[in-house]
Order: sequence, then structure tokens, then C-alpha cells
Amino acid sequence: MKNNQVAIRNEFDLSSWIKGISKNLTAYSDNADSKFLKTALIAIAESDALMKCMETAAGQLSVYNSLKFAAATGLSLNPQEGKAALIPYGGKVQYQMMKNGIIEMAMRSGKIEWLRSDVVRENDEYFPPSNPDEKVIYKPARKKRGGTDGYFAEVKLTDGSVHFKYMTVEDVEIHRDKYAANSNGPWKKSFDGMALKTVLKVLFRNTYISGEMNQAIGIDDSEENHDPEIINITHGVSAEKVETELKTEAKESPAKKEAEKKPVVDKSKSKGFDF
Repeated sequence: MKNNQVAIRNEFDLSSWIKGISKNLTAYSDNADSKFLKTALIAIAESDALMKCMETAAGQLSVYNSLKFAAATGLSLNPQEGKAALIPYGGKVQYQMMKNGIIEMAMRSGKIEWLRSDVVRENDEYFPPSNPDEKVIYKPARKKRGGTDGYFAEVKLTDGSVHFKYMTVEDVEIHRDKYAANSNGPWKKSFDGMALKTVLKVLFRNTYISGEMNQAIGIDDSEENHDPEIINITHGVSAEKVETELKTEAKESPAKKEAEKKPVVDKSKSKGFDF
């Protein structure tokens, strides 16, 4: 098997599958260390929807491609940390950074003095700065804050400059509808979280922090904007080609053909993963 191809197994345990692709991921990025791979295992094993994606060749390939993107950013995939996520959609998987992941990458740059982002409600005090040297004035109401008015992100760089971005709920909804391939998923589960992620991305798209941040935002844009049903989600080999090869092999082996109809994903074996 070539280095840029992914092993497709009809009967496999998740631990072995991740071990099998670990060398490819490590060659792609130094971030794909044992700690990163363990967070990938946790993210997949604890999600029935992600495990379902592992039942097809195309699903496995989309997971591999998403892990490749995740390794490039170096963000943990542990769902409890809220830094990055594998999003199942249509039997395939998308990689997305989350709000906490963008904040972590910004702080990694060493160019941030402080950074904050929050939800602005109708009865909160919020005044944008009138000049570049001022901070946003933001005081949440102690009681009865009212409905959501918008979202802001503000950063002070080590050079003393302050940058901010404010988006209304309508601004965020327009951005979501224009760019997000899937308006359900994370948007449905946590609109505020995705809105804060969006305003942070817009802020750092217009405020240079680092090449790493620019690359991460580019990866997130490419994943978020495309429906995995219609994009090439592979690395070096197409899902269609792999599926064709599997069908050809199945014709030669009736037993293998029967196995391909309903691949077995053994979740019980995914818990003993150790590097």
C-alpha cells in the first residue's frame, strides 16, 4: 500500500485503524503525536454517528482527511475541550475548529496581550471604541439581560494595537447561510458558540496574527463551506476508486462480498488504544 493511501477494512477495530494511519498523519504533520491520536480515538469512539461513518470506504476516507486537517492545526479533538470537532454529515465527516481552538491558536502566536469575546444582549452596556487606542466598553446586565443583540471579539496585540469585530445576530445568520454547507449540526446545537467562532474568525481574517492561524482559518473555511457529499475528500486516492476496487474484489470472493454489505465496527476494541 502506498504511503498516501488509507487502509480500508471491512472488519476492523478503531484502535487498529487509527494505528494504521498514524504514520501517514505523522508524515503530514508533527502535531499528529500520540496525544493527538488519543483525542481522535475518544472523539470517534464516543460518537455513534462517527462510528457509523466508519462502516463505508468513503466514510473512512473522510475521517482520514479530517484527521489530516486536524493534525495541521494541532488542536485537540477531545469533545470536552471544545477546541475542534469531527462533524458527521451524510455518512461522511467534516473537520471544524471551535471557538476555544481559535483562541488557543491565537495565544500560541505570542503576539496577543489579551483577547476576549462574548454575547451582547439587549440590556447589556456595549460601546465600540471611538479610536484605535480604546477598548470596547462591555458590561453585562446583572438581571434580565434580554434577547441576544450580537457578538463581539476584541484583541490587543503586543505592539499595543487593539482590534475588534462586532456582528449582529442577523449578520451571523447571513454569514452562516452563505458559507456553511450544513446549517444544522453545531449551528443547531450551539448557535452562540458557532456565532462567537464566526466573529473570531472574521476578526483574525482581518488582523494578521501568524501564518499558522491563517492556514487554520483557511482549512476551516474549506471544510465548513463544502458539503462532503460533493467534494473530493480523499488524500491521494478517490473514494470512488476505492469503492470500485472493493466491489471488484467482492465479485472474486462471495464471502468478501457478503462482508462488505454490512461491515462490522467493533466499538468494544476501541477502548484499549495505547501508543
